[in-house]
Amino acid sequence: MQTSAAEHGASFEPDLVLCFPYENDIWWNARADYLGTPKPLYDAQGELHKEHVVVREQGWLGRTALGHLFSAKPAPMLVEVEGKRLLADFLPLLASPRPEVLEAEARTRGALLALQRTCTSLGAELVIVPIPSHSAIDPGFRSTVFEPRYLTGMTPAEWSPDRPVDFFLGCARELGLASIDTRDALRS
Repeated sequence: MQTSAAEHGASFEPDLVLCFPYENDIWWNARADYLGTPKPLYDAQGELHKEHVVVREQGWLGRTALGHLFSAKPAPMLVEVEGKRLLADFLPLLASPRPEVLEAEARTRGALLALQRTCTSLGAELVIVPIPSHSAIDPGFRSTVFEPRYLTGMTPAEWSPDRPVDFFLGCARELGLASIDTRDALRS
């Protein structure tokens, strides 16, 4: 029998749900699949876009790290920004959000709203704990590794590794959810 992710999570009868979103979740929350695998897609009001998304049953190999390593994956999506090619996952880092990022942020907020509704119906508290990127914690990594490798030609003023974490914390505040900002603790 196949069940949706929401039904599967509810079977645990949680009292507390911790959500650990990462920067690439923003981009992928505006897509109906993740690298070829179907996933739920919510609108800005927290309504499921598709009637029902079924979690596909995988064979034993598909459930292993080795199986994932050797499975064919689509190429990463590249987007051109002012003559520079960026991985789409990194668009939410830009200081001036593009329209597709604003849509992705609205859908991300909608997904959090849907999760909040589910948690409320289960009597579980939802806490948002955004995972900061390495660049948000270590300025040296930002300038010597991340910028040269992934944001070639962009100035530090054109992007911020803190923007995704700030976005998730802002959504939590707006929705009245508890949140934990781990950046200071990780920097120390």
